[in-house]
Amino acid sequence: MKPRNEEQYQELIEEKTAKKHSIMTDKQIELAEQYLVWYRRAYQDKQRLGLIEKWQDVERYWEGEFEYDDENDPAPNTNITNSNVEGKTALLCDQTIAIQVDPREPGDRPFCDMARTLADFIKERNKMYRKIEVHERRREMFGTGIFRVLWNFDKLEGKGLPDIEPIHPNLLFIDPAITDVYDIQEAQYVIEAKSKSIYSAFVEYGEEKAEAIIPNLDPVQNIIQENDEDQYVHLMVWTRYRQNGEMKLRLVEMSGDGVILRDTKEALEKYNKKREQKDEQEWFSKNKDNKEKKDKKDKEEEEELKLFPNAKYP
Repeated sequence: MKPRNEEQYQELIEEKTAKKHSIMTDKQIELAEQYLVWYRRAYQDKQRLGLIEKWQDVERYWEGEFEYDDENDPAPNTNITNSNVEGKTALLCDQTIAIQVDPREPGDRPFCDMARTLADFIKERNKMYRKIEVHERRREMFGTGIFRVLWNFDKLEGKGLPDIEPIHPNLLFIDPAITDVYDIQEAQYVIEAKSKSIYSAFVEYGEEKAEAIIPNLDPVQNIIQENDEDQYVHLMVWTRYRQNGEMKLRLVEMSGDGVILRDTKEALEKYNKKREQKDEQEWFSKNKDNKEKKDKKDKEEEEELKLFPNAKYP
C-alpha cells in the first residue's frame, strides 16, 4: 500500500466523518464520543499503573524473547518461565470437566437432568477444554483470567447459543473508579478492545457502516498509523441503564473513531415495538373474528325469525 501524505489523510478523515454523520444521529455521535473518552481514560489509568508494560514483559519472558539490557544480569539458556507456566497449566487442566446441576427449590428437581444436558451441549460446542487451557495459562502468567460470555444469535441456524471466549487482560478496560475486584459490578463501564479488519466489518455490519470507519486509527493517540492491511480498533462497551424501574445491561459495539456498529438497547426497543405491533394486530384480528362470528350468529337468528314458523318452531 502506497503511503499517504498529510493532505490525503485529511481528505480521508473528512470523507469518513461525513459518511458517519450521514448514518448516525447527533445523539448517537455524542454517545460514541463519550464512550471514547471512557476508553482513553481507562487505557491511560492502566498505563499509569504499569500493567500494560508489565504484562507484555511477562509474555516476552514466557516466549523467551526478552532482551537483557544489563550485562551483569545472567541470560539463562533455559526458559524457566515457560516450563514453569506450562507445567502448572497442564496440572490444572488435566481433569475432566463435569457439570452438576442442583435444584434451588424442590419443584426444580425434575428439570435438573434437562439443564445438565443443555449445559454439556454448550460446553462441547464452545470447545471448553481448549479455552480453559488458554484461560488457566493467562491466569498463571498475569495473575488474572477473564471469560466473556455473549449470546450468539447466528449459531444453530438462528436458534442461538452462548458464546464463551477467554479474554486477554490487556484488552479489558474497567472504570478507573473501581479499585476492588469485588466492586466490579458497580463500575460505570467495562470495555473490551481488539483489532479487527475492515473487511470483517463489511461482512458482519454491512457496507454502509464499514465504509464510515477510518482505517488504522489509534483511538488513544488519535493518529492514523501506516499499515499494509486496513484495520480498526473494535470496542465492546458494557454499561447499564434503568428502564421501568429495572436495571438492564447494554452492549454497544463501535469502532475506534466513533461509528456505532451495534447497540443492544436500540435492538431491544425495536424488538419490543415490533412485538407490541404484532400483539396489537393479533388483538384486532381476534376481535374482528369475534365480531364476524357474532354477526354471523345474529344473521342466522334473523333468518330463523324470518322463516318462523319452521320445523324447529312449528
